[in-house]
Amino acid sequence: MQGSESKEVVAKIPWLTVILTSIIVTCFLSLHNTFISQPWQSGSNPGPSGFGFMFIMMPYAVMVLFLILERAGITRGLSERTLAIIYIATLMSSIYPTYKGWSCHFFGTSHVRTEDQEIFGWAVPLVWMPSADAIRSIYFPGSIGALLQYGNEWAATIIWWILVNVVGGAHLLSWTFLLRRQWVDVEELPFPHARGWIIGMVASKTTDGVKTKIVLGATVVSILLMVPFMALLLYPPLPDLWGWLKGAYFITWAPGSFQIQNAYPILSSTIVGPIWVQTNWIYYALMILAPTDFLLSATVAYVVFMLLIPQILYYFGYYSGLLAVIGGWGKLGALLHNDPLKLGAVSFGMSIGVFLFYIAFRVRYLGDTLKLAFGKIGSSISVEEAKLYKMTWIILPITFIIMLAMWMYSGLSFPAALLLQITIIMGVMVFTRSRSYGGASGTDIRSNFTNKLLWGPEIQAAPNMTPEQIVSGGLGSWILIGADEFGYYAPPCAMMDSFQVAKMAKINSLDTAKIGLICLILSAIIAIPLQVLMWGAWGYMTVPHSKEWDFWNQGNAPSYNVQPATWPWIPHFIVGILAAIALGYLRSRFLWFPLEPLGFIWVWTWWGPGFTAGNGCLTPVVALIVKLIILRVGGRKLYEDYAMPAAVGLLAGYCIGGFLIAICSIYRYFFPY
Repeated sequence: MQGSESKEVVAKIPWLTVILTSIIVTCFLSLHNTFISQPWQSGSNPGPSGFGFMFIMMPYAVMVLFLILERAGITRGLSERTLAIIYIATLMSSIYPTYKGWSCHFFGTSHVRTEDQEIFGWAVPLVWMPSADAIRSIYFPGSIGALLQYGNEWAATIIWWILVNVVGGAHLLSWTFLLRRQWVDVEELPFPHARGWIIGMVASKTTDGVKTKIVLGATVVSILLMVPFMALLLYPPLPDLWGWLKGAYFITWAPGSFQIQNAYPILSSTIVGPIWVQTNWIYYALMILAPTDFLLSATVAYVVFMLLIPQILYYFGYYSGLLAVIGGWGKLGALLHNDPLKLGAVSFGMSIGVFLFYIAFRVRYLGDTLKLAFGKIGSSISVEEAKLYKMTWIILPITFIIMLAMWMYSGLSFPAALLLQITIIMGVMVFTRSRSYGGASGTDIRSNFTNKLLWGPEIQAAPNMTPEQIVSGGLGSWILIGADEFGYYAPPCAMMDSFQVAKMAKINSLDTAKIGLICLILSAIIAIPLQVLMWGAWGYMTVPHSKEWDFWNQGNAPSYNVQPATWPWIPHFIVGILAAIALGYLRSRFLWFPLEPLGFIWVWTWWGPGFTAGNGCLTPVVALIVKLIILRVGGRKLYEDYAMPAAVGLLAGYCIGGFLIAICSIYRYFFPY
């Protein structure tokens, strides 16, 4: 347990500020979420969104607000500590009120009752979703009475979702409480998303005036770039200036993602690998904040293993049909699932390897936290840190047992429930590690992979699956983890960012953990029933909120039988484990070694699919080139004093632009065109 801690302030937590911030943010985002449509909901809303990036922009926008208020003299004198507490409270309250934090899961699950009852719904307990009649009763505006009519069903479902998110969130936060010191103080991970605190530092006058101008200038530019979308909502006949909404080859759920191989078939008929081009500026802004070795690893993983090597293998008789495939989806699936590369299985192995190398192999470190919690406090650790460990080692086993009970109540046997719980922990912590380091994540740890320990490489298709197979596959391959639904991924990621912000603002870890835990719980208790009430008031099927598809089919045979790759894939899986451990060791042992495993996992995962279609294959390549030019021309000073403030300003402006789009959407709901 070595490492140095910055001097942290032990002061009373302003709980009134924390609670008011959490309530205001939760209520505001719940309303915003109800009226914002695609592609903004899944690709770029104020809460967790952006596929593999999983950025949470709400704190950026709030800090810009305080920056403006400070310049106007309204909040002058507000301390850096207070602003940091507001930042953390905002961050931890921005998960459950937003689309990928919770409502997406709910809409996706509702299909098991209204459309797929005979296929999947018969196996899904009523606590996860009320009856089809109860759901259909709130389809249209003015359905509050229908909510009351089916009050028992809705109450049970609401309480269950609160329980799932509160208990699960608390359990996963507990892992970050244990790993905080190792990741934040000892390894000093870069936490690219925590760079948003630059705006808070500017607002509290702890940085120079040049950064203020850059942040505000970039914010304004980003808002102006969003104006065409606002105009399009208010007057639909206008042309789509950027093409994101009306363009024939733009993905409707990923703002700015251009399917270039569909638009130009010659690229499909000459290039074996998949190509998507991202035209959305925020993805490049985020990647500029990522470490160079992560960008280089992602570039090598894509250019070498998804473009060059498949092109060579094509001339040796492999992937022979891919040049006839128009677009990237079929090409991507073949490279991930089929011989000889089976990159999906390699990615799965690398995810397990990362978990082993960075977390499981830290058994001694975790053991030390237990000793420090209930034994003698060492000289290298603060009293607050020891209290945090004690609180954690109480919460961790209790929430673990409750989660097991929830999965068993949902229809799983003890072995299946235990395997699901282990899968959740491994998948979420690898995701958190990747995002904390590289700013982007993807992890191929899901129930469709681990359940093969119980049911073998193939299963029958629904409805001929067992209830246990349906529930375990649905929960562990999409509803809770497995794809870009951030209900379980977002809390630990946001908590780790909070610890980094707290370190910069000199707030002790115990206070930070308490703020994060309370805000997460409070936002779940408020957001879930509030959004259901809003759907009843304004119409479940008439509000602009995206109507998702049935996620429970992700555990079905067509997905299960080919994930992580077609059988047999164990050799590729083992190669992935060894490669991740080797890359992790080399990067930690030799500072000059330029590659690390997380960038490879992000590129080779089907997760989301975050890297390929959502984030754009060439995004890390372009970001790497731009960052190297910046460092070459102006060094660290140009990067830290100009590029980073510009990047976070673009993100803040994009978030504010999203708010304005939501206002336009609300206007159009009540005053249709």
